[in-house]
Amino acid sequence: MSSPRATEPTLSQGLPGMRRRHESLEADFATPASATYALVPDDDDLADPVVSSNVHLPTAIATQLAEARTERRLTTGEFIIWAIEETLDHLNDYVHPGGVVGGRLFKARGVGSTSPAKVPTTPVAYSLRASDFDVLDELKKSFAARSRSQLITAALTAHFQLETEKD
Repeated sequence: MSSPRATEPTLSQGLPGMRRRHESLEADFATPASATYALVPDDDDLADPVVSSNVHLPTAIATQLAEARTERRLTTGEFIIWAIEETLDHLNDYVHPGGVVGGRLFKARGVGSTSPAKVPTTPVAYSLRASDFDVLDELKKSFAARSRSQLITAALTAHFQLETEKD
């Protein structure tokens, strides 16, 4: 077998008029010269990253949340923020429906603050910025909630109740 002549194309050179496979991919996925977006994340993304967590919600509230999220086109985290901000003035009534004792000399606590009767819960995943979790933790402290789950459940319960009253 003889080696190819200088004028004959070899497999590595490809046939005239045809690009080699990797050249085609490079051309297809090349960044257009007119692209002005940065491939580097915003400073906010580096300084305040998105963090995932989950909350255990009563199954009925989790179902309402799933339907409302779809209807409003919000992420779970966005809906939680919206519900908390919308119900902030009434939130203490939902976190502690029996009222609160203490808060000046003694640590504030809900009247009858033992855990309510067990209701079926569903874990629901959500994502927020790290700074949003700091706000949740501050709200948990200021409302003397047992957990983030209690705080979020109270906000969503209040939100859905207010929505029902509007209708």
